[in-house]
Amino acid sequence: MKNLVFGIAVLFAATSSWAGVNAQPTQTHYSSKPALNPNLHQIHARFRQQKKEVKLQLKSGKITKEQAKNIQLSLVAARKQEVAFTGQNGNQDLTSTQQAQLNQSLDKNAQLLGEKP
Repeated sequence: MKNLVFGIAVLFAATSSWAGVNAQPTQTHYSSKPALNPNLHQIHARFRQQKKEVKLQLKSGKITKEQAKNIQLSLVAARKQEVAFTGQNGNQDLTSTQQAQLNQSLDKNAQLLGEKP
């Protein structure tokens, strides 16, 4: 019985290490989405940061539920504006003027959250 268990363990170990040595990593990652424009990436990062900050400040009591709701509504409006802008430009792109407009909206939110814009 011990020999059978030992034999199975040796066989398993041998095949596992042998398969691991010969295995070739595959790096075939295909995405149907084009890479984000740097302007768009910067805006998305600010959206994520502000959403996170609203939750943290609401939880800690630094802002009221009403203030959080107003900031979130402002973020939703800015996001809708961003979607409209990218649609005008053939998707996945923002002009520097459009980015500046969105940043103005996000700067107002940052001030409400007590952040530096």
